[in-house]
Amino acid sequence: MKVKERVIKVVSDKLDLPASVIKMNDDFTNDFELDSLDMAEIMLGIEEEFKVKVEDMDVSTIKTVEDLVKKMENIVKEG
Repeated sequence: MKVKERVIKVVSDKLDLPASVIKMNDDFTNDFELDSLDMAEIMLGIEEEFKVKVEDMDVSTIKTVEDLVKKMENIVKEG
């Protein structure tokens, strides 16, 4: 499974939404109305899925699904 598909799966599971409705340009705050606790929950799911630790500073730069996918692609690439 590609990074994008894995990220969307985690987001869809955490938001209890079908993966098919989650788009790359969806904004976590504006489109899904998430607060910082919701984002923390998503990030925990991401860390679990990818078996990595995402720095808190990095999380603050993640606004959209695409931002999260790109961040995880970079982390996976760095290994």
